[in-house]
Amino acid sequence: PTLFPEEVLIDHPERIRAVVVEGSNPILSFSDAPRWREAFERLDLSVVIDPAMTETARLADFVLPPPVGYEKWEFAAFPKGWPEVQVQVRPPVVPGPEEALPEPEIYARLAEALGLFGPPPAELVELGERAARDPAAAMQWLGMAREKAAESGEHALLFWAYRTVGPHLPAPSLAAIGAQCHVNALLRRAGVLGELGTVCSEDERLI
Repeated sequence: PTLFPEEVLIDHPERIRAVVVEGSNPILSFSDAPRWREAFERLDLSVVIDPAMTETARLADFVLPPPVGYEKWEFAAFPKGWPEVQVQVRPPVVPGPEEALPEPEIYARLAEALGLFGPPPAELVELGERAARDPAAAMQWLGMAREKAAESGEHALLFWAYRTVGPHLPAPSLAAIGAQCHVNALLRRAGVLGELGTVCSEDERLI
């Protein structure tokens, strides 16, 4: 963070010209606030994603207000108890403003507008509803998506899951969490089965 203003203000053709700030308030949090303000004024584009109108948000070209934590699905890992890592997926407890978009939706729309991955393949769209409710179909979706993502980049898989499986879940962001869990099960099969033990059914072991 200390070097960020320098990377913006330096006289160089590859200097930083745009920034997206999410869930952070660098004007208040990091050293040399006047230098940070000077850097923000020189940026060609600054976007802040934050439910609060922070000091940094007041300097931004655009402020996108997402729902607060109580208004959206959230995922968190607590690694301090390693090797036992606690993971939570928390549902919203109160409704949020209709105009406020969750962060995954903001990034999905940006990726689509930039054409980073292209539209999801038709086969994944067709399989999306079944993949949302059937573990075997989810593994089939994942295998197909991994093959197709090899051409578009590995991150395409998460965006495709968001758009094809996500609409059939309580929140689209849960699709990305599910995809990551399935990839973990594929790549670390022995560890996952060892942890689940007898809780895992024979059908799930075959997967």
